[in-house]
Amino acid sequence: MKLYTEEQVIKAALFSLAEDATMEKIFDLLTPIELPSDEDIMEQTKDFMFENNKEIFFNGAKWMRDKILNK
Repeated sequence: MKLYTEEQVIKAALFSLAEDATMEKIFDLLTPIELPSDEDIMEQTKDFMFENNKEIFFNGAKWMRDKILNK
């Protein structure tokens, strides 16, 4: 799933009104927000010094990602 900011969507919508607007040009204006997978989160926690911090970080990062995705 690709997520975009409200500002990006407004900019793309306004640009779409231009005569030379194409779908390719419109999508070039957008930069998707990349959300980490569970595997990405686990990879980032591999170097934590204390084992219990890994679980806390993983749960917090996963919770925030799910909130953004409205899960």
